[in-house]
Amino acid sequence: MRLNTAVVLMLGVGLLVAACGGNGDDGPGVLTPTETSPPIATGVAGDTPTPLAAASTPTPGLGAATNAAIDALATWLGPVGDAAAITVTSVEAVTWSNGCLEVGRAGQACTEALVEGYRIELALGDAVYEVRTDLGGDVVVWAPNVQILMRFQEASTNSVTFTTDDGGTIEAQPVPGTGYGVELASLAEGDAVGVALADAPQGGGVLLVWVDPVFQ
Repeated sequence: MRLNTAVVLMLGVGLLVAACGGNGDDGPGVLTPTETSPPIATGVAGDTPTPLAAASTPTPGLGAATNAAIDALATWLGPVGDAAAITVTSVEAVTWSNGCLEVGRAGQACTEALVEGYRIELALGDAVYEVRTDLGGDVVVWAPNVQILMRFQEASTNSVTFTTDDGGTIEAQPVPGTGYGVELASLAEGDAVGVALADAPQGGGVLLVWVDPVFQ
């Protein structure tokens, strides 16, 4: 299953709510942007990221940042993450508004200082991924395709299943870089969680980038 606009509309995609920012009376639903975050913000408010212009001299740090992004994505994708097969499709110079490079998670603390860096789009197989870095590639963050509020159903060795309030189901394969803000064993069926997803490079599947509790 590829994460496209139709799927996003069906699932009621929303940005992940901060741990302390949910409405306890409403339950899962469409999320509102977090204060520090995510997922998939595009840069400092009111500022449009500047594409890297062609130049006669290399942009300082760009090579290191790009290599770091490729290596990180290959690691995150596990056995299918062939670094040699990953291609760079675009790069933008961006001033991120916080130390999490605007990919915050529920309860995650982010420094408020501006961070110069890059938005790097990488392709592997049938999927495209956004990776964010600082100028030197010392900080590398995966910006997932989709973040939604769902309910935990069950976890097995190779997959985690979630349901939506309208009866939809998503089964996602955890990747090595999956971040768990809560022990899966502590979740009961029906518990609200924030889930970040990405397309599997081989197509026809969904990867679990992280899962966090939603406090109500």
